[in-house]
Amino acid sequence: MIYAGKAFTVSALEDGIVELKFDLQGESVNKFNRLALTELREAVDAMDEETFQLYMKYHLSTCEREDLLGVSSHALDIFRKEQ
Repeated sequence: MIYAGKAFTVSALEDGIVELKFDLQGESVNKFNRLALTELREAVDAMDEETFQLYMKYHLSTCEREDLLGVSSHALDIFRKEQ
């Protein structure tokens, strides 16, 4: 486990896959409240530099797309680390 909080966890899975999971404990729905935002920062800070760069590459490639503005994404993102 790379990071474990009440809202976010970061786990290293097999084959170089890292899972960033949002599951706000004690709530019926996940909300980006103050705790969640604080823990998201802590979860990202806990990533090593290579994992962080992969996360940023994904984040920037999706957040700057005009066709995705206002879209809510409920998906499973699977990344594989290149050797």
